[in-house]
Amino acid sequence: METLSTYDPDFSKAWVDGRIYQGFNHEEALKNVKCPVLLLHANWFRHQQYGLVGAMDDEDAARVCAITNCHYIRVDSEHVIHTEQPRIFIHRVEEFVKNNLDD
Repeated sequence: METLSTYDPDFSKAWVDGRIYQGFNHEEALKNVKCPVLLLHANWFRHQQYGLVGAMDDEDAARVCAITNCHYIRVDSEHVIHTEQPRIFIHRVEEFVKNNLDD
């Protein structure tokens, strides 16, 4: 209950209506990323009433990978990959780190 007492419902509304991103240019921010990026992309869908259900759709993922040193892996999982597919998550992260560490 302590968490609910400090919860600001406007914070969630800002995510839904897009205010959370006002003044932030994702493309410019991604252009500044110089290190390799591992993008594990989980399942998503568009809900008729609520829109995108998931962190990003395929177009979003393609934009990220077009402007960064991106290693893209699609994972058959719901939103929380590390909880729902922990072995796949650990394997992919370990493989990425092993292949991208500078000696």
